[in-house]
Amino acid sequence: MSVYLFENPYPALTLGVLVAGFCAAAFHVTRKSAFLWTIAATVLAVGTVFLLCYFVDTPRKQVKAVIDEGISAVCANDIERIIALLAPNAGSEIAPYIRQVSRMVKFTAAKASNVKITVNELTSPHSAKAEFHALVLFQGSRGEIIGDRYACRMVLTLEKQGGKWLIVGYTEKPLVGK
Repeated sequence: MSVYLFENPYPALTLGVLVAGFCAAAFHVTRKSAFLWTIAATVLAVGTVFLLCYFVDTPRKQVKAVIDEGISAVCANDIERIIALLAPNAGSEIAPYIRQVSRMVKFTAAKASNVKITVNELTSPHSAKAEFHALVLFQGSRGEIIGDRYACRMVLTLEKQGGKWLIVGYTEKPLVGK
């Protein structure tokens, strides 16, 4: 539950608004300063939760950072940065495919949306699955490529190795008509 609190502060905000509203109404009726102190404490508590959400680095945030780094590397056409996100055992299978595609196209933009991340800390090493819609815009460097965009439903499998989340596998399913 505490990890959820560090990823989503809005339940605390909702509770804080309700408590502050109740205390404001009670202060209006009774004019007791204790209600003002309660409002101040509530604002402080909600602010603290928001700060903790910003500074606490949860496993899901770490996996999202890997996805964001991958998107950034694709946009920059930095193939070595993409390959650095792969686990050593996955790199031998996926890296040649990435290099082959990079010789055929120049990426102009990339985006991930509808990101859903599931972390399993019961496995050894810890594992995660990230599902999202990926959209990549590109220009073909040879006449072999038809089109200028590719949209798919991407599923990444990650493991925490050496304190870093690395991609160990992926699947993709093209989204037709997108």
